[in-house]
Amino acid sequence: MRIVEISSIPRIEGHAALELVVDPRERRCLEVRLRVFEGPRLFEYILRGRMWWETPWITSRICGVCGYAHAVCSAQAVEDALGVEVDEDAAIARELALRLNTIDSHLLHLALLMLPDIHGVERRRDIVRKIIKLRGYVGRMARMLFGDRVHPRAIVVGGVVLPQVGDLGRAAPLAEEVSKLAVIVEEFGAVLADELEELRRVSRMRLSFVAASPRRGCYLLGGDEIIVDASFRIPRHLYRRYFSEVTLRYSTSRKSLLYGRDPFIVGAGARLSTYGVSSLGSEARSAAQKLGVKPPATSPVDIPLAQAVEVVGLASSLPQLLEEVPGRAPHTVEIRPAKGGTGVGVIEAPRGMLYHSYTVARDGRITASDIVTPTAHNIASMEVAVANAVNTVLSDGAGVEEVKKVAELVVRSADPCISCAVHVVVIESRS
Repeated sequence: MRIVEISSIPRIEGHAALELVVDPRERRCLEVRLRVFEGPRLFEYILRGRMWWETPWITSRICGVCGYAHAVCSAQAVEDALGVEVDEDAAIARELALRLNTIDSHLLHLALLMLPDIHGVERRRDIVRKIIKLRGYVGRMARMLFGDRVHPRAIVVGGVVLPQVGDLGRAAPLAEEVSKLAVIVEEFGAVLADELEELRRVSRMRLSFVAASPRRGCYLLGGDEIIVDASFRIPRHLYRRYFSEVTLRYSTSRKSLLYGRDPFIVGAGARLSTYGVSSLGSEARSAAQKLGVKPPATSPVDIPLAQAVEVVGLASSLPQLLEEVPGRAPHTVEIRPAKGGTGVGVIEAPRGMLYHSYTVARDGRITASDIVTPTAHNIASMEVAVANAVNTVLSDGAGVEEVKKVAELVVRSADPCISCAVHVVVIESRS
């Protein structure tokens, strides 16, 4: 047996390595280990003893890209624990926050992390400049509406605190610019589709795809269920009955499995496969046709092009959604944590399904917390996809360097957020 090691995977959020166990005689990959070696973040323990109203602002610090998603999911879980539900105005505002966050995250992945994988990129600098400009508009909107580009101060348990109508009006021209520039992402996606064509061929596979059921009128704000393969529905409170985590001896992250045994995929591809491309409007449907995105997307390699389609659809919807946001949405529900309880929040973060669960005591303090991020959900599928792609190129006669390149590309396509995934430390006691 031979171990092929990639000591550090470049251009992903966080730090991880890959170990491939290869049989050189049979030219087969026997095992893939996605080894996370970042220090554990321990946010689940940090939350214990803190007050219920602090959770959105603490959990947004889990990630410097997906802070909005963590804040919304955290608030939703606390509200569920305390038996309250936000009104439709606050839900629309939260959906707007999640759409801005998702556009911002997808642009970061497509234009900066995936960019060096494209040949002849110097000829496409104009597209890249426009994408960076587009991301700047999105960031300004987020800061203007929610108080900060990375960690939204406006997302609170019980509702959303937005600026006055005049401030909302100043965001409207930015929304129009984002909508107009979305076509640039479609152009970039066409270039990326050509580059990924061979990788998509060698990594073709079939995995279950999972997404949160959307709240009525929303795309990213989760409802009461989790949907598997666009058909099987799981009540969100039964998440732990169907999804389990395995502690890995080679990693400081855990691996999620469906039904205790099966890898599955979450993210942009899983959403399009679950909801249908038409749920994002005619612009997204047109982009999907041009980029060759045909759900179901069942491999991590399908994610980048699905992200491009989502950016086009979500960006095009911003002007109209902004008009639906109320002039001011303060705390919309009175919070009385006298009874306490355990609650669950499930939403769609940019990289896929995000799960938060808290137990709140009668005095309002958090006594237990459980957080599973999209990347933790995707680790098993990334390992399976790498093994599948590597076996295909090995059978085609590939050498070690080509094997490494393909393995890197598969992981990078999945857009992992390694820092988000690290919430556990494994301690071995030796006698």
